[in-house]
Amino acid sequence: MRQKHHNRRGFALVIVLSLMTILVLIIYAISLIGRVDNQLGATAVYQTQARQNALLGLRLSLAKLQQTAGALSSVTGSAEVLSTSLPENSRWTGVWQNLSATPIWLVSGESLPSDFSASFSFGATSGSNPPPVISDLQDNVVLVGNGSTNTTASRYLSGDAVLVPKEMISVQSASSSLTVELGHYAYWVGDEGVKLSAQLPGVNPPPSPAPSVHGINKIEYSWTPDTSNLANVVSYEQLSESGAGSTTRKTTFHSVTLQHLGFIAGNIQRTGLVNVNTALSRVWQGVAGTFDSGTTLYRRRNFANEIIDASGSGPYLTVDEFLTSAALENAVDRLSGVTVAEFRSVMEDWFTVRSDTFRIRAYGDAMNPADEGVAGATPESVAYCEAIVQRTNQDAPLGNGKKFVITYFRWLGPDDI
Repeated sequence: MRQKHHNRRGFALVIVLSLMTILVLIIYAISLIGRVDNQLGATAVYQTQARQNALLGLRLSLAKLQQTAGALSSVTGSAEVLSTSLPENSRWTGVWQNLSATPIWLVSGESLPSDFSASFSFGATSGSNPPPVISDLQDNVVLVGNGSTNTTASRYLSGDAVLVPKEMISVQSASSSLTVELGHYAYWVGDEGVKLSAQLPGVNPPPSPAPSVHGINKIEYSWTPDTSNLANVVSYEQLSESGAGSTTRKTTFHSVTLQHLGFIAGNIQRTGLVNVNTALSRVWQGVAGTFDSGTTLYRRRNFANEIIDASGSGPYLTVDEFLTSAALENAVDRLSGVTVAEFRSVMEDWFTVRSDTFRIRAYGDAMNPADEGVAGATPESVAYCEAIVQRTNQDAPLGNGKKFVITYFRWLGPDDI
């Protein structure tokens, strides 16, 4: 009897220990699930905050664009038309209000293209992918890198990669006078009007003998768009569906756009107006090819180089100023057998000195407040977005000219940048 009693007690002990083990495992599993759930929740909060900060950058850039470029009297162009701009900041967009000599730059921060040193390096090439653009400083961010433009040595032009300064978002601690860093935002506004347009659907086409298409196929490393598919394309990135391979599309990111609309008189819009305030060789090669598709690459290069050599004294404040410039006269001479009057009769109706279509890229990140003061602290989450904005014929509030509206929006991943 005593032996049976001991056996029962031993068996009960095993059961109790087994149950306790199972209970401990259940408790551990519940706590682990709780921790994972909390981490997922914290990550979602940081992701949401980063996106909100990116949208803040988008809204601020759109407001700045509206205030500066909403009026018809404003002139826009790329920083490369000024001799004082650093080459790496060539793709910054400037606005000259009321023909003022002092431009307003459509990037985050208070820096000027003449003094902002966008310190960066190129990473290692991976397979067929061009090298990534890596910012060497934490207070800068890359908004156009190898996901958008071609960064291989043979095709990269200085300024194709766009870096801009970050702006800090902070609050003052309730318990002290310390400033707590919550995150950052940044933005860059690219001028789509200084590019050649791939889509020309015939909105108020210029009178004959103006060409019906832009000479995109006359740009170095470019392509001949497949017009049968072009009408179905809704973004520049989809131009791969119309005959542009990824490498070609990236090479011409700063010289070709899907479509841009500009005002020619009052409320009349025309597709494909070219803003002459650019010094990008590929654009001017395309302009020469638009004028005469039979010109050789050698002559198109010479035409582009003559205009670029004189572009450092920009911007042109009127189209007539450009058409009567020594730079254009010298450039047309390099086409051989052509007069400025002939060039003007064909191309004048394509030109403008202000753009009405812009590409905005914005960045946002979220920081852990516990990392305040920690050197080299990295964001918990980052977000990028892009929008195409178009000037309309609607009046903007507070007398800020005509209203800009967002016609295309998407969230970007790091690989898209």
